[in-house]
Amino acid sequence: MTSEFYCEKIMEFLNVSSLNSSSATPSKEQAVPLPTASTSLTKQPSEPSERFSCVSNEELMVLSKGVNIVNTTKATSWALKNFNDCKRAANKRAKDVMVDDNFFLCSDKEVLSNILCRYVVETRKTNGELYPPKTLYQLMCGLLRHMKECNPDCPNFLDKKDNQFRTLHSSMDAHFHHLHSKGVGREIKQAKALSKEDEHKLWATGVMGTTTPSSLQNAAFLIVGKMFSLRGGQELRELKLSQIVRHSNPDRYEYRENVSKTRSGTFKKLHVPSKVVSLYTCPDAGNKCPVFVLDLYISKLPPEATAQDIFFFRPLDKSPVDTSLPWYLGSQPVGKNTLDLKLRKMCSLAGIQGGPISNHSLRATSATQMFEMGVPEKLIKERTGHKSLEALRTYERNNDKQHKVISDILSNGTPNPSAPFSFSNPFFSNNHTSNTLNYPQQSGFSFNNLQGCTINIHATPVQRSTDYYLSEKEFQEFISE
Repeated sequence: MTSEFYCEKIMEFLNVSSLNSSSATPSKEQAVPLPTASTSLTKQPSEPSERFSCVSNEELMVLSKGVNIVNTTKATSWALKNFNDCKRAANKRAKDVMVDDNFFLCSDKEVLSNILCRYVVETRKTNGELYPPKTLYQLMCGLLRHMKECNPDCPNFLDKKDNQFRTLHSSMDAHFHHLHSKGVGREIKQAKALSKEDEHKLWATGVMGTTTPSSLQNAAFLIVGKMFSLRGGQELRELKLSQIVRHSNPDRYEYRENVSKTRSGTFKKLHVPSKVVSLYTCPDAGNKCPVFVLDLYISKLPPEATAQDIFFFRPLDKSPVDTSLPWYLGSQPVGKNTLDLKLRKMCSLAGIQGGPISNHSLRATSATQMFEMGVPEKLIKERTGHKSLEALRTYERNNDKQHKVISDILSNGTPNPSAPFSFSNPFFSNNHTSNTLNYPQQSGFSFNNLQGCTINIHATPVQRSTDYYLSEKEFQEFISE
């Protein structure tokens, strides 16, 4: 399929949809053209008057503080607030055990160990419930980051090799064991991976579609999040129009990563290449083709999308009658909170339940579906952008169908023949009607067909193992034959 074909399809769709659309009052602005590899989406700066720029001392001071990772900063602030709340409660309860305000500047390992031991055991949630062990460890990591900022010489109290913090480590281990024995932190919260049935339901209920501004944006949102395996929070919020480039021959969109969790762009990670992945046309999908949906969505964006390099704008309530007008408000980009709750709202409207649903579910859906279809880990890792295979394999999740087959095996000895899912085990027969093992057939070799041949056999001593080897007598008999 060529790019001209898809442009013709979009024009046909716009002519049909204009007959069924209701009136709206958008601004008299033309929609943004489709981005191509040869078209720059960023505003070109004017010719500089000087070659080198001038940097102020204030700007250098900001740069000297290093890269500010939003989630890490939030986690550090949360740990600091929790510790200060616990400190005020402890000082109020027992005035003879006061925690000094200069505690974060302390370098005395014994003092640090004693105070942190009490903090780990006494801290609670705002509702009085116990924190799970993993959360307590995250709180300790946040305190360590803050103390390193206040005092670079602060010792690492989480270093297991430092015997002077043995009391702290032993107390944490004992407390964590006690929490596990009570079932605290037993449940592992993971973002739900959408199934093919869930995606079909989103289309069938009209939550995703190509006829209204909201449904079209929902479809584009799911496509870029799933097809490019974006991290649910920051990467979707910071997605720029210039990162998604249209190509032809073959028709496809290419996503070019700027900065991510594993590729911060710092000098320590300059050798790490940025993620670049593509999605291609799927003509059999019709109006659900990802390239067609993105073509239509980008063609309906306002001019501000190019000028401000923004991908998500607030949709109009109704599509305008004039098909040349944009479907989205150029003065109102989608807010952070609205975007963070977008997939959860989409699933709620479609009646999809089960499991915690967040924007990160799109990344989980992408990796899980690739694992289920047997895509090699190297290709999955390339698309998701994971740094290690260990982190990637957390998305290799079992589903209810797999657990149902296991239950049938344990109950009856064989899987249910009518089960909608079966394990691809080469040792079981394909129909799973019996537990007979199908071992691979060994291909034999016959000497009967050989005539007038000279066979040279070189025998070398080998290390004895569980494999079968000819004895000396058997070897001589074989030679004589």
